[in-house]
Amino acid sequence: MDLIKSASDRDRALDILEKAFLASPGMTWMIKPGRSDRFRMLLRHCYEEAKAYRGHYLTKDRSGVVFFYNLKNKRGSLRLFFRQLTTTLFVTGVRRGIQASEVRRMVDKIRPKSGWCAWLLASDEKPGNGATNEIRREIFELADQTSEPIYVETTRKRMRLVYERIGFKEYHKVKHPYEETYIWFLKRDPFTGYKSKRS
Repeated sequence: MDLIKSASDRDRALDILEKAFLASPGMTWMIKPGRSDRFRMLLRHCYEEAKAYRGHYLTKDRSGVVFFYNLKNKRGSLRLFFRQLTTTLFVTGVRRGIQASEVRRMVDKIRPKSGWCAWLLASDEKPGNGATNEIRREIFELADQTSEPIYVETTRKRMRLVYERIGFKEYHKVKHPYEETYIWFLKRDPFTGYKSKRS
């Protein structure tokens, strides 16, 4: 997988994410009714935030995308502040925007402050095919290189089971304050005997 560099690759990544998360209660609850493009605008904000952390990746065959970054790279900026303000005004609305910020602060408080974060991950292929295998292999290798864990959260029980099957373990669960679901917190520890394939 490679960092996204072109507008066409960015749009391809947003297409994949939109298709994957359009029915996800953990994402759609915060969108105010009205314009049909608001969910796409929310994903664009997520993309710009991942880009600021140098964590916006597309698989080599352009069928999978992941926002994956080291938590030490997570920092605010004036540009992100204004983009968040725009998202609040035009995508979520003030009430839902405040609620979304509360949920995010809760997640940030529970998630440890060091390691890697897999924020959004999606593929337009069936699970277990080339793109998903590439993402899993390469994010695991990045984390093993630094001997740091990977953290991921999901509001979908099916995805929790998928993550557990590939080596993640649940370390916390909390009721979503605004939806009839839970937020599951999962962690994958680094492989201690890691040796780089490139060495």
